[in-house]
Amino acid sequence: MYAGGQNMWGSVYQTFHVDSIGGAGAQFDVSAFMMSHADDWIGGTDTSAGTNEVYLSIYFYDHYGYYLGEIYSNKFDGTFEPGEWHHFEAEGIVPDGAHYLYSGITFHQRDFREGSVFIDDFQLTMGSNFVQTARVEGHVFGEVYNEEMDYWFEDGLSNVNVQVYSDQNFYETTTI
Repeated sequence: MYAGGQNMWGSVYQTFHVDSIGGAGAQFDVSAFMMSHADDWIGGTDTSAGTNEVYLSIYFYDHYGYYLGEIYSNKFDGTFEPGEWHHFEAEGIVPDGAHYLYSGITFHQRDFREGSVFIDDFQLTMGSNFVQTARVEGHVFGEVYNEEMDYWFEDGLSNVNVQVYSDQNFYETTTI
């Protein structure tokens, strides 16, 4: 996406109709790995520092194509080690009024510097496929008899499989 200019933007993205991926209120997660090779490093050279940056981006537009907002990952730039893969991620919720979602990668060329970035394992996960870390608190009690089997009482049970469902997610855990 090098355009040979200053303060240039370029994006590669895929467009989705939000109703096909859960609609307004759907949770999403976008992630990818990025790497800039030392021979064409985004961070510049020994004599000049590069200021270009790349990030994962999600743009939202209404039915008429008006921009509603965006969510983006941390920026990959010259502060990262060359030749090493770095994981980036952004997550959020599709806003009310959104009709289209553009998911992709944005390259911002701040100055006349060059530098390439490799992208691997780009993923957009939506709706019920999205797994969110959650904490479920509570107790599972069962009826337990004493050793002589002459009376029972309620006590907390361990190693019980607990499943929790919501509109967008499914959680499964075991009691301790």
